[in-house]
Amino acid sequence: MAESPDALVAQLLGRGAPATQVAAASALARPEKWRDLQRQADEGLLWGEISNGSALYRVACFVGEPAFSCSCPATKKPCKHGLAILLSFARSPEAFVAVTGRPPSWVSDWAAARAKRAAKKVAPRTAEIADPQAQAKRAADREARIAAGLDDLERWLGDLVRQGLAGLDARPWAFWDGPAARLVDAQAPGLARRVRSLHGVVAAQGPGAGWPERLLERLGLLYLLVQAYRRLGELPEDVRAEVRQLVGWTVGHDELLTAGPVVTDSWRVLGWRIEEDERLRSQRVWLRGAATGRFALILTFAPPAAPLDKSLYPGTTVDADLVFYPGVRAQRALVKDRRQVTAGVGVVGGVDLLAASGEYAAALADDPWLDDAPVLLGGVVPAGSILRDGAGRTVLLSRRSGREFTLAALTGGRPAVVFGEWNGRSIVPLGVGTEERYVPLDA
Repeated sequence: MAESPDALVAQLLGRGAPATQVAAASALARPEKWRDLQRQADEGLLWGEISNGSALYRVACFVGEPAFSCSCPATKKPCKHGLAILLSFARSPEAFVAVTGRPPSWVSDWAAARAKRAAKKVAPRTAEIADPQAQAKRAADREARIAAGLDDLERWLGDLVRQGLAGLDARPWAFWDGPAARLVDAQAPGLARRVRSLHGVVAAQGPGAGWPERLLERLGLLYLLVQAYRRLGELPEDVRAEVRQLVGWTVGHDELLTAGPVVTDSWRVLGWRIEEDERLRSQRVWLRGAATGRFALILTFAPPAAPLDKSLYPGTTVDADLVFYPGVRAQRALVKDRRQVTAGVGVVGGVDLLAASGEYAAALADDPWLDDAPVLLGGVVPAGSILRDGAGRTVLLSRRSGREFTLAALTGGRPAVVFGEWNGRSIVPLGVGTEERYVPLDA
């Protein structure tokens, strides 16, 4: 089914297509400007020809990805012609003649070349999986490295506590990066990220920062994680999966998509948050099922200069099948299949601060390493650096959000629904809903 034009434009902008290019494509997205518009429904393949003065350009598109081919001389792909044929299909799918036979050679050659490139990428991975003995040896070698890394981390934690925490706020970045780098060498990147995050705790500024208490709490959780990993065999299956992922083991995408249980829903894209450092960019996209009420986190990573996938655009709703990673709370997910995308997220309800506190406490009891949890607060009013509910209870807005004035302007002092990430002390707002609309804050 073709997506709505408005939702498709939002997706294209979210993927990084310049607004001027989308506007130019929109002007060309009329069937009368094209020749021989055709589609191969079972493959999701479109093609057609469009003239530009004396030149005739051949354009093809795979709808699901989307992927484009165009004979024009533009160096940036997709070009405006590729975007235009996709928009044409969204606006007027009846203008495309359905064919069941082989498409023209220029279309089939391009499709075959793409399939060949994809097969080359999969082949080494398939060969690796096909050798279970080599795979088992690599896993055993990594376990040995992690065990040595845990011993080193435990000694470092013990030294910190014995020497006392005074003066740690004056320590340079290298003090924290050194043990983290050793954990990376030990193939425990999850633990390395947690050690590096300690620098941010002690670097907190301002009155009432309370970094010694928070640092001691983080050190205790690190020690607990070390002990939990050493006793994996004694843990319930969901806790065991959670601990392995926190240390740095990953579940393969192909394995998860093949074997994981599928949850089908209309998923409201409530907000995203992008974090950057000198090594990596990470993007957290939060969805919530309209029928199930279940939260889902789509987490992606990219090198500093590489683009992130922005096809799940905040403020839209996507009909999709998700597969969730194993774990205590099972919120991180992959998109297995997506269908129609519509603009808007509909009516979004929330809970008061008392109920939200109870939900967070229950989640923390299940997962003591929980950092930021999704929360939908209903009937709250922004008041400077806090949110206040109808009973007068308050929660702090995180200093890293910088959204105090935006929230005040969008709500006009009226009760609203605020979605964000909550760590039990403060909230990073990612979206706000009034009676008229829902507005993502970082889109």
